[in-house]
Amino acid sequence: NTGRHFAMKLLQEKAMKEPAQLASLKHEYAVGASLGHPNILKYVELYVKKGKAFFIMELFTSPNIKQLLYADVGAMQQRCQRTIELTSMALEHMHQKGWIHRDIKPDNILATKGGDVRLIDFSLTCKPPSLIAKLFGKKPPIQGTRTYMAPEQIMRKPVSFQTDIYSLGITLFEILAGEPPFKG
Repeated sequence: NTGRHFAMKLLQEKAMKEPAQLASLKHEYAVGASLGHPNILKYVELYVKKGKAFFIMELFTSPNIKQLLYADVGAMQQRCQRTIELTSMALEHMHQKGWIHRDIKPDNILATKGGDVRLIDFSLTCKPPSLIAKLFGKKPPIQGTRTYMAPEQIMRKPVSFQTDIYSLGITLFEILAGEPPFKG
């Protein structure tokens, strides 16, 4: 009734039967809704009833950085400074709120030709482990996109805010060089 347009992330019927999938959807919404920053996609509402689960979020009609790199590397390189600056501000906000994204990559950063940016996908986001968890906790699962993962993620060591900074550095390298630094 508002005339505004939104996007929806819908859990498929088959995935509704998997508790981990539903928990992931709820977690992503909870994290996204807790963040209020102009460079982070806005999450509006969560609906889990009658065999359906979805959340409503801001519709940001823009490709991600990966798509922009495939389309025109030179144009993306010209907008690199602003894109990385705005993404860094979004990450700083997340970190101040106590969240580690754990999946920073070109696919999870939307960018317009005008220089507007939105950080997306909070499904792997977590809080930093406590000292007790670091000492006695079990090793965390390997989650994320290997090309952009910090060494501590790959070695199943505790993650920190620096984990996101490493991944942002890999993303910056890919924008400037046209390809990521490591492919193995």
